[in-house]
Amino acid sequence: SVKAVGVVEAKDWLEIERQLAQKESELLRGEGVDVPADHLQGYTYTPQTRVVDKQPWDIVPAPNCVPKCSSSNWSHADVNFEVGDGIAYITLNRPQANNALNDSMMQGIHDACFELHMRQDIRVVVLRAEGKMFCAGGDPRIFQEAAAMSDAANRKSAISFMKLLYFFQCLPQLTVGLAQGSAMGTGLGLLAACDIVCTVSSARFVASEVKLGTCPATIAPALSAKIGPAYAKRVLCTAE
Repeated sequence: SVKAVGVVEAKDWLEIERQLAQKESELLRGEGVDVPADHLQGYTYTPQTRVVDKQPWDIVPAPNCVPKCSSSNWSHADVNFEVGDGIAYITLNRPQANNALNDSMMQGIHDACFELHMRQDIRVVVLRAEGKMFCAGGDPRIFQEAAAMSDAANRKSAISFMKLLYFFQCLPQLTVGLAQGSAMGTGLGLLAACDIVCTVSSARFVASEVKLGTCPATIAPALSAKIGPAYAKRVLCTAE
């Protein structure tokens, strides 16, 4: 049976908790259970990380590093960056590896975003890819390197990619993702960061890291914002 603890009248939450604890002790004593007053000593948890509830507009997107080039002297072979009249194209150009993201490609996307954040003449940004697949996710070499990294280095690498996605997601232009083929893992995150996504009917999208036993945490914020928490949980937990 459940007994009511009674009505507690207090304005301070600490006082409310103290009164509730006192009434709970009285009920337990009525059941023959004597709880010492110092039974919580040693069990007090003090969180080391302070979580602050912020809105997306409260967080200013910041570049990860100094750009290596711009549209006028573009030098990234794995990513093409073309600027036209009011529109810009970012093209993943590594079809021989199914556009799997490596450090060179991420640097190219970063450099393009760095310029676009300052271009008021550009109104639309199109993210597209060459080859059969839009993006096969992360390059296998990155996973091999991650396995040899320390926890701190691995965390730094993951946060760096999350910052890149947020940097792209916060572009002032309308972003359109054109998926001419399937996207996996981090490639799915890139599309989720776009405002609008257009795909061919045969394209498939999957969080492939789950099948490897890895948590796709880096793409989770962008994917949840795009398709909603409930469906995002299904994609991120089942790799469907």
